[in-house]
Amino acid sequence: LDFHHDQLFQEVPLRALILYAIEIPDSGSETSFVHIARAFDAMPDELRDRLEDKTCLHLYDFKGDYAGFQDPEKATPGSPRANHPILYREDDDQETAVWVNRLTTIRVNELEADDSQNLIDEVRSYLRDENIIYRHRWTPGDLLIWDNRMLQHARGPFDESKPRTLRRTPIM
Repeated sequence: LDFHHDQLFQEVPLRALILYAIEIPDSGSETSFVHIARAFDAMPDELRDRLEDKTCLHLYDFKGDYAGFQDPEKATPGSPRANHPILYREDDDQETAVWVNRLTTIRVNELEADDSQNLIDEVRSYLRDENIIYRHRWTPGDLLIWDNRMLQHARGPFDESKPRTLRRTPIM
């Protein structure tokens, strides 16, 4: 799974998440985290200015391709969707997070389709900086807690024939 926030397609996204490792395959299965406020800090002023006052539609079709693009035209009726500002701030004095991801961000509402996709791709390019990514190699008994609003996470590939059991606890 590519970098994403959990449940950004809900009106109130999750505040935090807990993952607890029970069974882990011998190879693969790492979870990566990217600090999206650091990604915002690395963006040029011109791009940051273009993001101000923009919103995105986020959608997730639970019956669709869970790791692929969520197509609003083909989504199951009633699939959860929500609009959020691209720039998230807990309050004016805190860091700015960028709420854009490949998994659930459908479009920038204020732009035409091509411009919207280009802006989403440009923003996402700042999430690839290895200096702001932490990769966690799971071992049984590991417990991770993270701020879902300020960090995006991604799951690396693993041998799906081997058991991988993690318990997930959302925090509203």
